[in-house]
Amino acid sequence: MFKKFTLKKRILIFVLLLAIILIFQYFDKKKGDRTFKDVLVRIESEKITSILMYPQNTGHQEIKLTKTAENTWIAESENIKAATDTQAISAILNEIKEIKSIRLAATDKSKWATYQVDDSLGSRAKIMENDKVVADVVFGKFFYNQSSRNGNYYLRLSDEENVYAAEGFTGISFNQPFASFRNKKIISDNKENWNSISFTYPADSSFALTKENNKWTTTIENADSLKIENYLNRIADKSNFNFVNDFNASGKTPIYKMIINGNNQSEPIVIQAFEADTLNKFIIHSSINPDAYFSGAKEDLVKNIFIGKSELTAIPDKKKRQ
Repeated sequence: MFKKFTLKKRILIFVLLLAIILIFQYFDKKKGDRTFKDVLVRIESEKITSILMYPQNTGHQEIKLTKTAENTWIAESENIKAATDTQAISAILNEIKEIKSIRLAATDKSKWATYQVDDSLGSRAKIMENDKVVADVVFGKFFYNQSSRNGNYYLRLSDEENVYAAEGFTGISFNQPFASFRNKKIISDNKENWNSISFTYPADSSFALTKENNKWTTTIENADSLKIENYLNRIADKSNFNFVNDFNASGKTPIYKMIINGNNQSEPIVIQAFEADTLNKFIIHSSINPDAYFSGAKEDLVKNIFIGKSELTAIPDKKKRQ
């Protein structure tokens, strides 16, 4: 009798202990579900009307990207309003439409500085649908994961203390200077459509290139066809980051001028170089990006575009001269 009672008692105790364990597991899971979020941001990118960014590497100076009625984007910072780089905008819209966390890194603000998601070290972004904020994120420290061979970064939602780790390079995208989002194009065209290029230079140094029967010809004596082809390849897709924002070309005469004519063009591509200060040497302007001006000195931009006759000339064969 005693043995039977003991067995029943043991079974009862076992059942009670099991129930307690299950209850604790259930509430731990619920707590974890409330703490960890798999999807942190999910947005329909076509509904986004503006993006406000406060990059850490520019001292959190506001950059505003705004979609126009024509579905193009305008970039603004301080008193500058500029056309945008369509590829940069497409990339950032694609990145922000969904951000998934891979793990929970911290649960209180004492760790914010460690993961660079506090007010001073983080880069904040507000995603807007008209006047509604649909996402407000602080992007922090970036690191490269050797095991997954992918970029990782930390972030937090601005109204939460939790810090998450995510995979990718989105954090870097929101910590870029204003120039990264601007239209950086100087020349962007298919050179196969070109049929003539004229160079207007001081004195008697002007010349032209003309394509006849799919071959480029010129009045330059001893011209090298390979050098001409290399030059055309170099300028067909020419961009630059070195914007000059306080230049006014009104009433100024260009020192150098290039006009590219071609098929399938609504109008010629016109590149001009204006005399500037000792820092920039020249200011470059392109008709395909009318609101932008570029420094001619930085990255030798003026030398790369406005090539001299000698740079398209074949080097004489010394043996033949002897």
